[in-house]
Amino acid sequence: MRKEAERDREKREEDPYTGIVQPKPKARPEVLCQEVSDGCVLFDPEAEKVYVFNPSAAFIWSCCDGEHGREEIASALVDALGEGAPAGEQLAKDVESSLAEFERLGLFVTA
Repeated sequence: MRKEAERDREKREEDPYTGIVQPKPKARPEVLCQEVSDGCVLFDPEAEKVYVFNPSAAFIWSCCDGEHGREEIASALVDALGEGAPAGEQLAKDVESSLAEFERLGLFVTA
């Protein structure tokens, strides 16, 4: 039981600004992703919808495995963009905005 509780805590993270504990974003496994030259295309068979993501959104999507928290995703995106990355606070807002949109579209596993 204790190990199960530890694993559950590992799947959540505390927002440093609000103190609210949020689950680490995890893509629904049935959502199909195809990388393309300028981002990716997702197909949600449940909703029967297709979504096209730009390269930054595609990168963020690729990190939504339930193992990476919001800060880790933002940090990885900074590393991927290199010197072309926006300022840290703006990039964090962009990541949060993308994650909120993915959630709004119903692309994440819900607890």
